[in-house]
Amino acid sequence: MKIKNRVIGGDAGCVAVYGDMMRFQVQGTYTAVPEGAEENAENHRMRIERYDDGSADVTVQSLVKWDTSDTDLEQMYEDTLNHIEEVLGIPDDCLSSSSWNAGHNVPYWDALLTDAERKVVKEETL
Repeated sequence: MKIKNRVIGGDAGCVAVYGDMMRFQVQGTYTAVPEGAEENAENHRMRIERYDDGSADVTVQSLVKWDTSDTDLEQMYEDTLNHIEEVLGIPDDCLSSSSWNAGHNVPYWDALLTDAERKVVKEETL
C-alpha cells in the first residue's frame, strides 16, 4: 500500500493506493428494505444492516483506479445506489440518506470485494 495525495470533491487529502487502485464505498440508508433481501444482497456483494425502526443501511465496496475523476466517482455513486434499489427491490422513495468515500485504508468492508480485488489489497499490504 502506498499513500498518495489527492483532491477528492474539492478536499485535499491522502488516499490508500493498492497497485493503482483504491477502495470505493457507497452506503445508502433506506426507510425500508424488503424482508429476506439479505440473501440477494450477499449474492451481489452488498451488506444490509437493519435497525429497530425498520430502516436499514446497505453498503457496497469495490476497488477503483486511484485517479478516477470526481465526475466519474459521482456517477459511480449514483449508479451504485440505483443498482442497490434494483437488486433488492427497494422503491425509489425509500432512500433517506446516502454517502460515498474513496481511498480509505480500513479493511472492515473488504469482505464485499471480489476475490481478485481482495488479492490486490492483500498483495499490496504484505
